[in-house]
Amino acid sequence: MLPKDMYSHSKSPLVAVTGANGYIGSRVCSALQSAGIAIRPIVRSYGFKLFDNTVESVVVGDLASGPMWNEAIRGVDHIIHTAGMVHKVETKSEESAAEYFRINRDATLSLASEAIKQDVKKFLFFSSIAVYGPLKNDVQAVESMHCKPIGHYANSKFAAERGLLDIASETSIELAILRPPMVHGPDCPGNLVRLAKLLKYDVPLPFGALKSRRNLIGIDNLCDFVVKLITDERNISGIWNVADREDVDLPDILNSLGLGMGKHPKLISVPAASLNVLATLLGQRKAVEKLTSSMLVNSSAAQKRFGWVAPVTARDGLRKAGQSFAVSASVER
Repeated sequence: MLPKDMYSHSKSPLVAVTGANGYIGSRVCSALQSAGIAIRPIVRSYGFKLFDNTVESVVVGDLASGPMWNEAIRGVDHIIHTAGMVHKVETKSEESAAEYFRINRDATLSLASEAIKQDVKKFLFFSSIAVYGPLKNDVQAVESMHCKPIGHYANSKFAAERGLLDIASETSIELAILRPPMVHGPDCPGNLVRLAKLLKYDVPLPFGALKSRRNLIGIDNLCDFVVKLITDERNISGIWNVADREDVDLPDILNSLGLGMGKHPKLISVPAASLNVLATLLGQRKAVEKLTSSMLVNSSAAQKRFGWVAPVTARDGLRKAGQSFAVSASVER
């Protein structure tokens, strides 16, 4: 993380962080505090205490119900919007689509509109690499390419991006849209927990032949980039891919997780086509596809614009995640 004296302004800004009790939001808050930046955590509801008595969280309620943002962001200089719907199972129903769009698009645009009314200087929006849609094995995702999002989550994030760009186009607000790939780190949720559960039991895993490459983003690297955007004196506006320095394949991921867990993965080679058939029979095709598909992310634009280099390697970040999983109750279940 950036040291506290990296911020050169005479007065530290006040930064509102939505989704502050989520995995990314809570760690962004901690990174900002470590950089000496004042935060205002914005949460859906009080569930447990995240911060010390010097920081007061603001409750805005369910994002699907049209939260009132005006008081929540009054007096803040910058906003980091991490809140959204991510892990809920999608269905083909209109209700499922509507819920994703209410939370990921509508709540985001209402927050941005209020931010402009209150002269907020910087607005950081956490979108997703999913907006690009499926990519061929040798194709890197770059910000200028045509997006082909699939599913309610990706489409709602992309719709939010388009709406934000329209809202910001005639104002002075600095809008940064971040498109991170899968996030890893200590106690991270999602597919890495499933892999850790498999590693825990020392069973042979049929992933040795899967060499599709993908970029991930370690939570420390992601937070480091966010702090860079908040503290940089240049205009941060733009769409930014952000990823670890190096790409990995599934055996790399398993070996790095295993190193942190004190495990040695037993990888056997099963052709991808056969693995997909087995996953379909077990009702796990989508989960396997997420782990085995290629997703190369070119983040050179952010590196050139801000001089930013991810401080932690992907393998070190995955090893740290493995260390946390070794003692995590979520892996025991």
